[in-house]
Amino acid sequence: MDLNELKYGPGFTMMKLPLYGCVLLWMQPFVEKMSEEEFFHFIGTIKRDGLTPEQKASIKERRKSHPNVMPPEFGAYLNITLDCIIQENVGKFERLGYRLNHDQISID
Repeated sequence: MDLNELKYGPGFTMMKLPLYGCVLLWMQPFVEKMSEEEFFHFIGTIKRDGLTPEQKASIKERRKSHPNVMPPEFGAYLNITLDCIIQENVGKFERLGYRLNHDQISID
């Protein structure tokens, strides 16, 4: 999945916005070879189940190697970014079988 294709609002590229960019840069190695459908399942799984131990470890490692692009508020930025991706792609998530209720996500 090319994360440069993700848009927010009236066509802003999410990767270019600092709030989202640091999260998307962290996410890139996990999703770069995924299809769009796999990517949306990846997002849904994180939102529903939380981060895997591997993902948590990669955040810690990235904080050490790239402290200037990993703000202390990264966890909040991650949640905001996931919510934005879901909000901008509600129809795609629903077609994949996800049910979206306020701040919860589930799959049939």
